[in-house]
Amino acid sequence: MRNRDMILIADVIGSDAAMKLQSELGGMYVYIPKPDPADIELLLEEYDYDAKAVALKARVSLSKVHKVMKQVKDRKKAEAFEVLQIPLFPENN
Repeated sequence: MRNRDMILIADVIGSDAAMKLQSELGGMYVYIPKPDPADIELLLEEYDYDAKAVALKARVSLSKVHKVMKQVKDRKKAEAFEVLQIPLFPENN
């Protein structure tokens, strides 16, 4: 396991798992994306909206977590507003 990428992977998941990954997926290029907003939102719920803990866990910037928190807040506010809307002119069916 002399490849620098494989050494990085082994440091994260362990040598045995890295060897298994290499034997199963050897020769393939694999892209490992950063967490997307949905992943960060799940972590926010799990960590009781502790932005610093989520940033550390997800390995993203604190500003990225705050951006997702604002998106969640805005979405929940819009959803609550939709529930509270009462039609002024009910439809006659």
